[in-house]
Amino acid sequence: ALRSCALLGISCLWVTWDDMMGRIRASYSAARGSGADESQSRLGIIRECAGVSVLVLDDIKPDGEHGARVAEELFGARWDASSRDRRLVNIITTNLDTEALMEAVGPRVFSRIKDAASAFELTGADQRGKR
Repeated sequence: ALRSCALLGISCLWVTWDDMMGRIRASYSAARGSGADESQSRLGIIRECAGVSVLVLDDIKPDGEHGARVAEELFGARWDASSRDRRLVNIITTNLDTEALMEAVGPRVFSRIKDAASAFELTGADQRGKR
């Protein structure tokens, strides 16, 4: 699907929650050094994720206050851009059930996710490592 978007000139990004959060954590120590690149700052990383037409955020699992704050900034920015310019597409995967996701991101962010999403529960055996 992302390849099709790219071929059509639609901006898209696939990123795992852990990778995004790892880049954000690394940006804190990089910011202490001289000449830090703004695109690699927490805000720059959130802007990168918020600015694409199609965002695939894989295995979202905000843990603690920091993760909830990043989720709020990211989905708040996508919500604002979506209502201002165009309808943005969010594809989110998680192993959390509805209640756990709402608890992790908070009711405000959960409402924004829910408003812009359709939920599909995938069931069955884990297929990882079965190739």
